[in-house]
Amino acid sequence: MNPVLRVRLGRASDGGPLATVEGLPGDGAELRPHELRDLAALLVRIAADAEQRKTMHRGRPLPDQRRTYADHEGGTTDEVPRQVPARLLVRRVVLG
Repeated sequence: MNPVLRVRLGRASDGGPLATVEGLPGDGAELRPHELRDLAALLVRIAADAEQRKTMHRGRPLPDQRRTYADHEGGTTDEVPRQVPARLLVRRVVLG
């Protein structure tokens, strides 16, 4: 299992960081110990990114940021809105 999680990093109603995660194993998922470790490592990485992400700028909330986390890539990719020209797209890699 190479987990791929789609995450929206945003802001909770109290102003703190919030991560909405899609792609988690459902009820009754059968995972081996190494698969559990891979999933846990991704979740720890998501938590760190959520805590480090700036949620306000000049007194205004920043828009949510969408990212895809995949264990086999060793990093994340940001999902960028379609109106951004392709030449401006930059891949963000999280080391850790």
